[in-house]
Amino acid sequence: MSHYAYVIAGGGTAAGYAARELAARGAGPGEVALVSEEPVLPYHRYPLSKAYLTQRVPLDVFLVNRPHFYEDTGIETRLRAKISELDTEGSALRLENADTVTYEKLLIATGSKPLKFRCAGADSQRLYYLRDIADAQAIRTQAETSETAVLIGGGFTGLELSASLCRMGVKVTLVCLENRLMPFLFTERMNEFFLRLYEERGVTMALSQTVSRFADAAGGGIEVQLESGEGLKVDFAVAGIGVEPAVDIVEGTPIHVDDGIYVNEFLETSVPGVWAAGDVANCPDLIYGRRRRGEHMQNARDQGICASRNMTGLRQEYRGVPYYFSEFFEYKWEFWGDVLDCDEVLYVGDLEHGTFSTWWICQGLVRAAFVMGRVDEERTRARLCVQEQREAPQDIRQRAHTDVETHAGT
Repeated sequence: MSHYAYVIAGGGTAAGYAARELAARGAGPGEVALVSEEPVLPYHRYPLSKAYLTQRVPLDVFLVNRPHFYEDTGIETRLRAKISELDTEGSALRLENADTVTYEKLLIATGSKPLKFRCAGADSQRLYYLRDIADAQAIRTQAETSETAVLIGGGFTGLELSASLCRMGVKVTLVCLENRLMPFLFTERMNEFFLRLYEERGVTMALSQTVSRFADAAGGGIEVQLESGEGLKVDFAVAGIGVEPAVDIVEGTPIHVDDGIYVNEFLETSVPGVWAAGDVANCPDLIYGRRRRGEHMQNARDQGICASRNMTGLRQEYRGVPYYFSEFFEYKWEFWGDVLDCDEVLYVGDLEHGTFSTWWICQGLVRAAFVMGRVDEERTRARLCVQEQREAPQDIRQRAHTDVETHAGT
């Protein structure tokens, strides 16, 4: 049995930044342990579908902290360590290898896990999901010897992987349940641009389609059967149909779960001495007045830092503005805010050629903004307008194409 002042359960972005912040706030050697199922030190996951998959970036580039950081600070890392039980009454984690780790304060940063198909044939060895390093390596190995693939899902994973596989020379069909891409974010006009982009790059679109079953194809490969009756025979398939919070370790404990681990504005769970951060945490949004569970790198980073500060005695509210960034082929974009309940949308720039910004307005205030291929000054103004809930700048209104549109999102 080993005892620590602070224990971090998880091996992703939130865990890595929490460890860094604890060290910065004076946690000494032997006071912090990081327990992770992963075989590697905490890392950012966002390159897995892009630069890491296409071998443009090696693993060590996107570690949250350099390997020597843990040695220099005396933070103990327990990798390949699966937690079998959390005993909140005894303040202990029991591991599958029979070790027990006890704590004074615990941060749960276990992230999320992919939603998986449960239909016939879903156990096919040619059906992949992407969550960790091992998944990315398996998809890369398969892609290197494949000509065709089906991507299922029109969100981040489906669009990023489709672009990456195209770059690797794989012919891709993208199957989407919805009738447009990223409906939780993209407006109709934005969707038109991205649909055209993907089709021009050779991606075949199958919108408003659902998968009924999978079957291993004769001679190798997999057949993806759609509800419409169409069968897509390809070398492999990858599903990106969403994620769910990884809350397994809190099952059977008094910790309240409701679409993730329910936390307050200080990221505290319903059990004293236990915090949660990152994809797994369902947190009150103090800016937009609703609860949300963020699923992006910036949210994990900021919550990991905030939670660790509060573990050391501060009472800092988490006040993060939702932020996303991505890369589809050579187009890189950023987004800030929340598009729900907006009553007006402004477009600045050239939607035909992918150099534009989108501004969502609610009662005159900028609630969200998307920027791609614009000058830095416009990007900065968009970010600040969202973060400070400002009115839309007059010159932006003068230059904008306007849609009166209620974007309810999903």
